[in-house]
Amino acid sequence: MSESAPDRPQPEASKNPAQGGPPLLDNPLWDYALARYAHPQTQAICLQWQNQFGADVNLLLACGWLALRQRRFNPASDFSAIDSWRAKIVLPLRTARNALNKQDCRQNALRQRILQLELAAERYEISLIYALLSGTGKEDLSAPQEAVKTVALCRRNLLDYFSRLNDAQEVNQAQLNLVAANLVMEM
Repeated sequence: MSESAPDRPQPEASKNPAQGGPPLLDNPLWDYALARYAHPQTQAICLQWQNQFGADVNLLLACGWLALRQRRFNPASDFSAIDSWRAKIVLPLRTARNALNKQDCRQNALRQRILQLELAAERYEISLIYALLSGTGKEDLSAPQEAVKTVALCRRNLLDYFSRLNDAQEVNQAQLNLVAANLVMEM
């Protein structure tokens, strides 16, 4: 995700791609991502993993969301649409934004406009992730389920996600535990 999450966006009407329509931009995963990414420690560690390992912050957040629903992250799922969107849209926007000088007023104004586009692209990516994780829509993923070992499941989901990345075996275990706890803590 970008450096900071904005105010909660207005809902947009759309359909679930699993049902043949465009992705749901306003969905439970988006709401969860906004709330959890606002936690400073979680944000800092997720950005560190993004920079260090090339992790997708949206997928890291999805690991916690799945854990709250007592579901495992499946690294063998077909993430090609998500990976393609990230590579073709999100990362070029981030690269352009980071190339601009924060100190130059004219460049900073453009930088802020690109940041808004980047956030919109990330929101779309989350809608793709939500559609993938929701499958056919038969399973209700809107409400969390209660369980004693949710933090452990979130930790497992994060490790499963990291298995998709190169050089991610060096993940700091204390940071992993902290993020897992923050992603599933009561709000």
